[in-house]
Amino acid sequence: MDAVEAAAATVAAEVTAAAGAAENKLVAEPDRSGEDIIKAYSLGANFVLLGRPLLFAIAANGELGLKQMSHIIETETSIALAQLGICDLQAVTPALIASLN
Repeated sequence: MDAVEAAAATVAAEVTAAAGAAENKLVAEPDRSGEDIIKAYSLGANFVLLGRPLLFAIAANGELGLKQMSHIIETETSIALAQLGICDLQAVTPALIASLN
C-alpha cells in the first residue's frame, strides 16, 4: 500500500466511524480495476460507482462494449478476491487492509 492509499484508508476509517455502519458510503470511480473495487470495499464503501469506464465502453463499441467492460470488471474482481482467499465482496472488510499492512 502506498502513502496515498494509506492516507485514504485512515480517512475512510474516520468517515466510517463518524457516519456509523447504518450510513451508505459510495466511492466514485476508483482506478477502474477489480482490485480497486476491492480496495474501496475494504475502506468501508457500500457501493462503487463506475460511470466513466462504462461510458467509454459504450462510446467505443455500444452495447457490446458495455457487456465486454462489465465482464472484464467482474473477472478482475473475481480473480483479486480469489488471490485474497475470499469468495465474495460481502467478506471484504476494513480488517482486510489492516491484515495486509
